[in-house]
Amino acid sequence: SLPAAAARRLALLHSLRLLLLLRPLLLLLPALLLRGRAWQSRFERALVHALERGGPCLTKLGQWASTRPDVLPASLCATLGELHSRVEPHALELSRAAISASFGATAPAEELLGSLSAAPLGSGCIAQVHRATVGGVPLAVKVLHPHVERQVADDLYLLR
Repeated sequence: SLPAAAARRLALLHSLRLLLLLRPLLLLLPALLLRGRAWQSRFERALVHALERGGPCLTKLGQWASTRPDVLPASLCATLGELHSRVEPHALELSRAAISASFGATAPAEELLGSLSAAPLGSGCIAQVHRATVGGVPLAVKVLHPHVERQVADDLYLLR
């Protein structure tokens, strides 16, 4: 755990980063309010971009919002729905290293598991899933994205 002063500095930096990410939305908002539909698509795209770049917590918030057509416009829900499938997977080497580290081993992930798919089955904002086998038994292995725990901890610190 960080000393209180260091935690406050990190929170301030993280807050400034989020403000910079949201700046395009603040600039587009007057045009959206004055011009309406002509700017709606641009605003929605900028929102998705900001949520993606904002990290796993903001991406999750956008994913949740996409399921609320009772509260938000249908076009916004559809655009936010892209957050469910647009998450870039991390490199296979990072998955291999994380698997080895989780077993406390220096052996390659394939030796521990038997096999590991080169491409993930899916990638979300928190983790991705690879196909693997152990002793000939097929299974799925979920691997957290690098630094995701720190990003979530930073976001939750800001919410406190």
